[in-house]
Formats: sequence, C-alpha cells, structure tokens
Amino acid sequence: MRNIALFVTYLGTHYHGWQVQKKLATVGQTLEDACAMVVGHKVHVTGCGRTDAGVHAKCYVANFRTDSRIPVDRLPYALNTHLPHDIVVTKAFEVHENFNAIGSCVRKEYTYLIYNSRIKDPFYVDRAWFYPKHLDEKVMQAAADQFVGLVVKTLMDVGHIAGVVADDLIDLVIAVTQQQRPALAGAVDIIFAVDVPDADTFTVIQYRAPAGSAAETQ
Repeated sequence: MRNIALFVTYLGTHYHGWQVQKKLATVGQTLEDACAMVVGHKVHVTGCGRTDAGVHAKCYVANFRTDSRIPVDRLPYALNTHLPHDIVVTKAFEVHENFNAIGSCVRKEYTYLIYNSRIKDPFYVDRAWFYPKHLDEKVMQAAADQFVGLVVKTLMDVGHIAGVVADDLIDLVIAVTQQQRPALAGAVDIIFAVDVPDADTFTVIQYRAPAGSAAETQ
C-alpha cells in the first residue's frame, strides 16, 4: 500500500471548510471523490488541519493510501481533470508509511489579508477584508504582540470571542507587514501572518479574531 502526499491550493469561497460533512460541499470531500475516481477505489484523505468555510489555502498538505501504481508525477494531472477549477493539486509524492498530514505537521502559517483603502477593489472580493479607515501596521503589531506566548481556548459566539482563558505557552510569531499599491494612491495591503511552529498543538481559536482586534486598536 502506497502512501501519497499531495500539495493542494484552493479557494474556499464555495466550500464549507475542509472537513467532510454530510450534505455540504467541502474541500476534503471533493478531493476524496477525485482521488477515488483516479485510483479506482474509495480512499480517505487526511488533511493537515481544518479550515473554516470560505477560507483559502496556498499550500495545504494532505495524504491518502492506495494500491494504484499510477506514477506520482502523473497524479496531479489526473486529479486535476476531476477537480473543479477552484481546487488544484500542485504536487504529489510518495512518503513513508507512517507519514500523516496532520500528525507529521511541524509548522503552519495563517495569513489574514486586509485591504486598507478608501476605494474598493473587485479583485479582492472574497480574498481580503476591505477596511476603509487608515491602519497603522506598527500599532497593529504592538496589539498583535499581546497574543504571543499564549495558547488560548475560546468560547465562540456567532464568530466572535465570548471568553478567552490562558492555557499554556506556545511560540507563536505574529508579523504585521504592509505593501504599498502604487497603481492606486493611498491603497495598502496589510498582511497579518500567524506562524505556529508547534503545529501539533491544538488551539481552538480563529486567527481572524486577533487580526480584527489588532485593527480595532486604531
């Protein structure tokens, strides 16, 4: 039995996250269906973590097991013929039998893009948070630094933090950077990136909440 790892990139706008759910379209289920069609038998695809509805991924790692002898360099092409345009397998390779996309993960990065401009950009629809008021990335960085060093457990209420309790230490790295957009005066991309070195630590927190909190400190 071969263990195949995949690099996947996807736009999550039309999906209810990664995790397979009954009667709901998810990235994981869509990929499993494509894999089954290519290798000729039912498969279980393990992802490197859950993503929420509407969340995108630039480099998501998944793995599955198969008896198929299709060469790994041909798998991305075969899988992509059975996948919709918003899910793409960019690479496939054979890994050792103990590899598990979530259990073997050692680092994750979550990025939240804020489009800081007084003028909307249609190319950023479903890609970035449009925020028309001026944001100072240095102020945001100072606010974001307050989250570093804590693993938090949250009680979520309609997508907002209802309570936060410090539980343990984790080496989070939060970087707030900006990129000017010369084509549109005054427009700035603010990138709120959360690097999680200890990726097997379970954290019940949506990283958009710290990003929003940092923005609201202005």
